[in-house]
Amino acid sequence: MSFRLLKEYIDSRDERNGLLLSLVLLFGSPSVNQYETWNCLGKRFFEAYRRQIQACCGYDTGGLGIERIWLPLPDLFLHYMGAMERSGMMGDCPYPLLAGYLGIIFNMGNAGSTVLNKLKEQNPEYEYLFEQMKAEKKKFKIRKDGL
Repeated sequence: MSFRLLKEYIDSRDERNGLLLSLVLLFGSPSVNQYETWNCLGKRFFEAYRRQIQACCGYDTGGLGIERIWLPLPDLFLHYMGAMERSGMMGDCPYPLLAGYLGIIFNMGNAGSTVLNKLKEQNPEYEYLFEQMKAEKKKFKIRKDGL
């Protein structure tokens, strides 16, 4: 069977999800993968239908539908976010998870590992700025409550 024929058959079906999941089981089987032709067909199948299979299994395969926000000063932003994490302002959000979230929303021009490393860096200058902002927030809250 050629991949073209398999693709035509899959695309002609009204309800593809069940068929796709059945083919995942077939092409993922070790007894089928021992044959080179079936193995090649399976690889092409997974390449072509990866997103649809993931969607069938409940994974969110779509992007946010928006462009990521460009940061002109990513180092300043990352040091500040790292200071917020160290002070407990981010709740229970470990650095790798925070780096992943920031990478989804902001375009900083850095790889994920670089973002993670910059979040972990401790720069006293940024820590001081963060502490000053916290103090100002407390003053504002006191003034607001006192009025």
